Amino acid sequence: MGEVASEGRTVLFVSHNMAAISQLCERSILMSAGEIISDGVSNSVIEAYLKPSSDIYSRNLLDSIKYLDSNFLISKIVLNGKEKAEVFLPSNDREIRVIIEGHVNFSSYLDLEVKLSDFQGRPLGFFSPGHQLGKAKKFNEGIFLLDRRINLPRVTKGEYRFDLYLTDPGIKYYTKIENSIKLVAEVSRTETG
Repeated sequence: MGEVASEGRTVLFVSHNMAAISQLCERSILMSAGEIISDGVSNSVIEAYLKPSSDIYSRNLLDSIKYLDSNFLISKIVLNGKEKAEVFLPSNDREIRVIIEGHVNFSSYLDLEVKLSDFQGRPLGFFSPGHQLGKAKKFNEGIFLLDRRINLPRVTKGEYRFDLYLTDPGIKYYTKIENSIKLVAEVSRTETG
C-alpha cells in the first residue's frame, strides 16, 4: 500500500487496527455515526480514538448491540453481574461470566465468541467454546439463555477491549458488540511474589 501511495495515488484505508494505521497512514479521519470527529496527523487521530468519551462505558450493554440478523432480539446482557460496558477484574480473578437472554424467531445453534485485545487493536485472546468443543447448543424458537464462564489468560494491570459476538460457530454471526466494552484488570500476584 505504501508503494502505491508513493506513486502519487490516493489510497483509502478503512480500519480499526491502530497498529496498522500508525504504520501505513500519515493522515487519518475518525468518524462516528457518519460524522467526522477528528481529522489530521494519524498519531493525533489515534489518540482521540483510543480515548473515547467515558460515557460509552457507562451505558447499558444493550445500547451497543449491532444486529446482523433481524430474527434475534437480545433483552439482557450481564458481564460479571453488571449490565454496563465496563468490567472490573479484581486481582487474581481471571473469570468473566457472560449471561445473554433474548428471543430467536427460528430454531438455531447459538454460542458466544469473545475477542480480547489491547486498545491498539492487537488481539490477545479468543474464546469460542463452539469451535473448541465442535458444537453449540441448539435453541428452539422462542426465549434463549446463554450462560458462559470465560477463563482469561493471565493479563497484566491495565485496560483491554472485550468484543462479544452471538454466533452459530463457523457458520454465521447474529449480533456483535465491538469497541464498546472495556475490561479493567487490577494487578495480579505472581506465584513468586
